[in-house]
Amino acid sequence: MNKLIISATLVLTGLLLAGCAAGQLNTHNHDSQVSRDTFVEAIAEAVPAGFGYLVIQTSIKTHPEGFYPMESSASHHGADHYPFVVTVGQQSVTWSVEGAQADTPKYAPDGSTPKDPEAGPGMRYSLDKRLRLKPGIYDVRIELPDDNAISVAKVTIREGRTAVVEFKPLYKMKNLPFRMPSYLKGVSSLEVYIDGKKQ
Repeated sequence: MNKLIISATLVLTGLLLAGCAAGQLNTHNHDSQVSRDTFVEAIAEAVPAGFGYLVIQTSIKTHPEGFYPMESSASHHGADHYPFVVTVGQQSVTWSVEGAQADTPKYAPDGSTPKDPEAGPGMRYSLDKRLRLKPGIYDVRIELPDDNAISVAKVTIREGRTAVVEFKPLYKMKNLPFRMPSYLKGVSSLEVYIDGKKQ
């Protein structure tokens, strides 16, 4: 009889311990999910109490589709949409941005060649997103997978305020008819501007 009581007690204790462990595991998973949900897209211009806004902007130009016959068919250069991968804190999202035809004059009115790296026909992709976050300091990372270009900005979000981070493209160099950066060669890197100031 004593052995039966002891056995029942051990079984009950084991079940209680298993239940506690499961509860701890569920709580841990829930906390991990919350930590990944850093931001949500915001539509309203008024900043809600307890939050700040982060505006992410960039605009790049690529060569027209088919400009390079040997380019991979998987490339998004000149395609209808171009992917921008953005990470804020621990949360990442890929925005597929619709392109628009862009034809900047190749020559100035006097016939000279402008030093504009975006002069010529191509496709422009402009990203402009407003995100709602808790106040704090965040690493904001943008990646252009088709150009192997990555840039990171450290941005401070203050309650009731809006921080604007802009990633401006620097293009790779072309050699003909003279050496200068050109959108036709792709993006080499992205400069960071926070609230209009170069970092």
